[in-house]
Order: sequence, then structure tokens, then C-alpha cells
Amino acid sequence: MRWLGLLVAVGCNPESSLSEIKNPEDNWGVTIEVEPRTLTFSPLTVGEQEIQSFTIRSTGVESLNVDLVSIIGEQAASFTVLNTSTTFILDPGEEQSIDVAFTPMDANDIWAEAMVDSNAGNEEQALVTLEAVGLIGALDISPNPLNLGEHYVGCEVENEITITNVGNEPVTISDISELGDGFEVAITDALPLTLQPAELITVDVTFMPLQEAEVTGQLVVVSDEPMGTRTAEQSGSGLLNNQVTQQWAFAIDPPADIMFSVDASCSMSDNTSQLATNFSSFISQLSNFSNNWQVMVTGGDTGCNVGGILTPSTPNYVNTFKEAVKCKELSSLSGQCWPMGDTYTEALLTEARNAIENTDQGECNAGFIRPEAMLHIILVSDEPEQSVDISGETWQQLADQIIAKRGTAGMVRISSIVGDVPNGCQSGGWFGSDAYPGEGYVDATNYTNGVFLSICDNWSDPANLQLLAETSVLLDAYPLDHGAVEETIQVSVNSYPVSDQYWHYDANTQSVMFDSNAPQEGSSVTITYVPIGVCE
Repeated sequence: MRWLGLLVAVGCNPESSLSEIKNPEDNWGVTIEVEPRTLTFSPLTVGEQEIQSFTIRSTGVESLNVDLVSIIGEQAASFTVLNTSTTFILDPGEEQSIDVAFTPMDANDIWAEAMVDSNAGNEEQALVTLEAVGLIGALDISPNPLNLGEHYVGCEVENEITITNVGNEPVTISDISELGDGFEVAITDALPLTLQPAELITVDVTFMPLQEAEVTGQLVVVSDEPMGTRTAEQSGSGLLNNQVTQQWAFAIDPPADIMFSVDASCSMSDNTSQLATNFSSFISQLSNFSNNWQVMVTGGDTGCNVGGILTPSTPNYVNTFKEAVKCKELSSLSGQCWPMGDTYTEALLTEARNAIENTDQGECNAGFIRPEAMLHIILVSDEPEQSVDISGETWQQLADQIIAKRGTAGMVRISSIVGDVPNGCQSGGWFGSDAYPGEGYVDATNYTNGVFLSICDNWSDPANLQLLAETSVLLDAYPLDHGAVEETIQVSVNSYPVSDQYWHYDANTQSVMFDSNAPQEGSSVTITYVPIGVCE
């Protein structure tokens, strides 16, 4: 009976027998309860704030570890968790109140979520919906994001982005900019600009990939709306064109077309004489590279030559050059020499441009430009380039017009014998005056990889004349038909590869430039590269 009684006693105590078993369905372990699950805030305007709360409870039999309470969603910026710490432990039965502040950063209906990360077995990420209305001005940028697609390296594609005031109050935009390589933004409206509710503007975004890879950009809009700065993302990819090969069979006596434009003002008389005296030395240096040259001296505003187009077969060409330099131009009335020049005598790039424009058949300089010849323009002055003061044309506009007439930047060099930049120099000329900084002339020289010689130094010594002679022939510069992706360029001379320590790529002139060991007469040069700018 005692044994039976023991069995009955055990069987009649179900709570004691089950106390060792933890059943999740009976709410054992770590569990969380969050309420309410929605917080609805009042409509607010700029500067107003409303605070509401929700409660986190530990409803299990083990401690609840809350790792983080955060706000998520595209409009999360309008809400802030005010608790100093959002990481805490709640023992079973404990609870914690979470305060959320709403300050409108967006307009109209605003939605976000408060997310509670914890170790709860029933809900590791508990969510509380946050609803509100903003009675403010606010901007919307569309499309966002914008994928501009795949395009060949160096090719531009355009798209429009719309910026709209979707709020209830005016918004003043103070700045719109674009970040990211290959992306640019164009704005037709003057800033600052105020948009009324529902008013919009469009901006043009240009994408030109510079490499074979996906790139990203970011449009940044700064305004007085509560958000302050808004951004929109752009992306695009670059594609490489097929490889291009160009070859040069470097002839003996490469052709050179050389033009001298000389300032004819009174202070230049000593330098004019120096140029005339040393012309034969210049030709002697030039003959080391080529005997297939043409030389002319521009005269006056039209740029028409004085003394004709000189070649090695021109009788007594040295004396003809000397007279042309001293004469400068022939009077249209008397046909006699007029040594004082004309309107553009201190605006030599305009004179040179006019001379180049007069090289077609039937014009005064017809036949001067030859298809295979380097065009080398040598400018001599003790003044800055003054075209912009006379005609409004800048040195770069004039240089670009000369290049356009010649057909390719790699076949044009502009050299200058002028005053030092930026401070000028003591010329010791006829009046013992200073030479002013050769601004404009030196810029054009750098732009075309020509030679700068200081008019105050011994610019006519043999070494300097050799530099001018070398620049007159196509020995060190190889113009490419297309702009090149620099890292794809490969150069060989007479079928032997040439390391890039001997050459560099000049994007301005679209040319491969030899820095040393330039190919000599009779050489064969081959350049392969992937072009940019060969677009659909």
C-alpha cells in the first residue's frame, strides 16, 4: 500500500512534474512585447516638434537584451529617438519607454519605422510604424537613382533631372553641384532660386565615361528647406572602342611650312635686325633636318606675305627674307614698303590667323599649307598679345582657328620670341626699354608645344635656332586621328617597341610626343591605341 500511495502522490502533482519542461508555446524563454505598434503624430510646420512614446516589455522567463533602437526608412530624418541609451537589458516583467520626436524634414505624408533589435525568440526585430504630416517646403529630385547606361569612353550622353517643391511653403535653392568623375551638371536658371509649392526646374546632367568601369555621381542640392542638403545618385559605365593603328613612313627631308609674324612697332627695330641677320643661320640649322621647307613673312592686317613664299630654290632667299622682315608690308596705295605695320602689329595671332585663312587657291598665300608639312608659326614681339583688346578674340580662340584651318592640332606649332612671363624683362632695344610679359603668346606656345625664347636673352644663338628648326619638322610629334585612352597607347619605331619613358601623350594636341630618342629621317613609326570620342 505504501508503494501504491507513493505512485498516486507523484501522479497527483502535475505542476511539480512539468516544472522542469520549458515550452515556447507557453511563453517561456526570451520574448518581447512592443506597444503601441503605430505612433501617429500631429501635422507640424517648420521648427515644431512633437514627442510620443512606445513601450518595450520583457515577457519571457529570461532576460531580454535590447541591442539597438533605430529609425529606418527613406524619411527617417524626420524622427529622432530621444533616449540617451538604446542598448539595455530587461529582466522578465520589466519594461522600458522609448521617446520618439517628430520634426518635419519632408513634406506631406511622412512614414518611417522604429526598429528594436534584440535577442527575443519571438521577434528579433520588432517594428513600430511612425506616421506624420509635414507642413513645410521640401524638394524632390527625380529620377533618383538615375542609370545613364553604357557608353564609349569619351562619348557624352545627356539626361534631365527634375527638382520639384513638393511641399506647402516656398524653398530657395542656393547651390546645385555634381560630384563624381565623368559627370557634369548644367543649370540654366540663376541661383539663388525660389520655388513655390508645386513649382519645378530641370537641370541637365552630362555623363562622359573616362574609363572602362561603372562609375557613380551624385547631384547635390543645397536649399533653405529643413533638410538643408538633398542628394540624388547617378551611375553609368564606360566601354572601350576597338583598337586603332596609325603608321608613319618618315620620309627623307620632311616638309616644313614656317611663318614669321613680327611686331613692326618702333621699339622692335633691333630685334627685327637681329632676326634678319640670323635667318641664314636658322636655315643652316633647319637643313640638318630638312631641305623641303617653305618660309613666309606675314604683312599687315590681311596676313598676306611680303616677299613671296620662299623655298630653297628661291633666288637670293636670304636677302629677300631680310627685306621682308624690315618692310613688314606693302602699302595698298603706293605699293611701297610700309615698315610700321598696321592695326594688328601687336596682335600677331590675329595677323597669323588671317594669313592662314588666305592660303586657299586664288588667295594671297595660296600653296603655303601642304598636307604633310608641319605648320610652324614664329611670333616676335616685345609686347603682350593684344587681339582681345582690339577684336575681342582670345589667344586660345585664335590658336584654335589656326588649328582648325590646318586640320589637326598635332601638325601646328606656335613658337614665341617675347618677354618673360610674368614679369617681363630688360630688352635693351632701340629705346633701351623693357619688354613686357609676352602673355597670350606664351600661352599659345604652351598650348601647341612650341618653343619659347626670351627676347631679352641671346635668343639667336645656334642652340636656340636649332630648337626652332627642330620644332619646324615632324620629328618628335605624332598626331593621332582620335583622342586616345592613354594607358592603351603602344609605340614602335622600325618595328621595335619604344618604352613610355621616351614619350608622352599630349591630350591638348592629341599627339604622341617624343621626349628623347626621337625617330630620325627614314624611320617607320607605328602607334596603336584605343580611341575615345568615337561615339554612336
